[in-house]
Amino acid sequence: MKTCKKCGETKARSEFYADSHYHDGLKSSCKACSKSASLRWASENPDRTRTNKSAWVAENKDANRSHQRKYRSMHKEVVAKSIANWEANNPEKKEAGRKRWRERNRERYLLACRYAGRSWRVNNRGAVNAKTARRRAVIHFASVAWADGAAVKAFYDEAVRTTIESGIPHQVDHVVPLQSPFVCGLHNEFNLRVITALENQKKHNSVTHLIQRQSRMFA
Repeated sequence: MKTCKKCGETKARSEFYADSHYHDGLKSSCKACSKSASLRWASENPDRTRTNKSAWVAENKDANRSHQRKYRSMHKEVVAKSIANWEANNPEKKEAGRKRWRERNRERYLLACRYAGRSWRVNNRGAVNAKTARRRAVIHFASVAWADGAAVKAFYDEAVRTTIESGIPHQVDHVVPLQSPFVCGLHNEFNLRVITALENQKKHNSVTHLIQRQSRMFA
C-alpha cells in the first residue's frame, strides 16, 4: 500500500505509475491525481501541448499507430460517435478528404466499387436485367451490316483468354464509346480493343483519350 501525497488516500501500489526517480520506484501521486494534473497543465498550455505531442508522434510513429489501434478497438462506440459528429459539422472537409483518398488510392477505390457493384447486382436482379436490355439495344442499333462477326467474336475470346492466363479481369472496350454526349461509335471490329477491367472502368464513356491522341497527331 502507498499513500498519495496529492489526495492523501492510501491505495494499492498498482494505482501508482512507475518512476525510477523515487526510492520505492513509484510516483508520489496516484494515477488519478497524475492524470488530473496532466489534463490541467495541458488545458493551461495548449501550444506547448500540441508541440510536444507532434514531436512525440514524429519520433514514435509505430508506437502511436499501435496506441491508436488499441484505443479504437476498446472504444468503438465513442470513436464512431466522434466521427459522426465531426462529419455532421464538417461536410465540406469530409467530402474533400474522401476525394483526396480516392485520388491517392484510385486502384483500391475502383476495386471496392467493383465488389460493391457485384453485391448490388445480386440483390437487384430486376434493375440489372433492365440495364442489360438497354445495353443490348444500344449495341443492336450501333451494329453495322458490314461488320465481320467472326472478327468481333475474336475480341471477346481474347478477353476471356487473357483473363484466364493473367488472372487479371479483361474486357472488350469500344474505343469510341457507343454512348457519349460528343460522339457515338459503332459496334464493329475496327472499334474494339481488349483492356483490363480497371482501365475500362476508368475510361467509362469518356472520349478524352481520343482528344489527347488527336492533339499529339497535329502537334
